[in-house]
Amino acid sequence: MFDVGFSEMMVIAIVALVVLGPEKLPKIARTVGKFYGSMQRYMSGFKADIEREVALDNMRKATAEAQQKLLELQSQVKVLSGEIPELAARAQEGGENVMDADSLHHEHVAQTIPELVPSPAVLTETSVKEDEVLWKKKA
Repeated sequence: MFDVGFSEMMVIAIVALVVLGPEKLPKIARTVGKFYGSMQRYMSGFKADIEREVALDNMRKATAEAQQKLLELQSQVKVLSGEIPELAARAQEGGENVMDADSLHHEHVAQTIPELVPSPAVLTETSVKEDEVLWKKKA
């Protein structure tokens, strides 16, 4: 608060001792100390109250923003839920032209499996050749 060094405190103490006298100085020092302590407690309480009010105000703002976002999301959900029956009706009108993701996936897998798995004729030829190689090695 104040920039008072040790030398300034000594000057103040000597002046107080001369002005007030040795009998009254301890009582006045005690009274000033109590007053200073009560002022510090009052200021710390005041500071804590202000910090609580600021935190409460920030929480109110955050709550209001969250409620606003929730209302926006709720309105979007209502709009989308209203569109779902319309899209379902369009899909039923389209009939056979509409394919879902599962049927597209199954169709793709059915096309790629023959490329990955060799035909039974190829399997038979290779197994016969491997059997011949094994018989020749044993003999």
